[in-house]
Amino acid sequence: MAMILSDIHIAEAGVATTTLAGDSLIQRNLDDYALLFKKNGVDEKQFRASYTYYLSRPAELDSIYQEVLAKLNHLEATHQPGFQKQPDAGVSTGDTVQAAMVPAQ
Repeated sequence: MAMILSDIHIAEAGVATTTLAGDSLIQRNLDDYALLFKKNGVDEKQFRASYTYYLSRPAELDSIYQEVLAKLNHLEATHQPGFQKQPDAGVSTGDTVQAAMVPAQ
């Protein structure tokens, strides 16, 4: 889950800095999400189910967001000259979206 949330935050930052407007912006956002879901091996329904699951478990979601922040900080540190690199705070290479999937009802 941390991997896809990190990807989503990166994509959202890209949308926030774009000069596109209206329908073009909406289409880009939809395309970004479709690619992120495919990259992470889930579809929108699975992602929403997992995210809803974690919303009802704030401690677990907080732990996931600690991983997200660590990953984003790591990316920022390695891609910005002069930025002081922070020690990796346990950046996970695994993901929990599929492990925490809620059975379809």
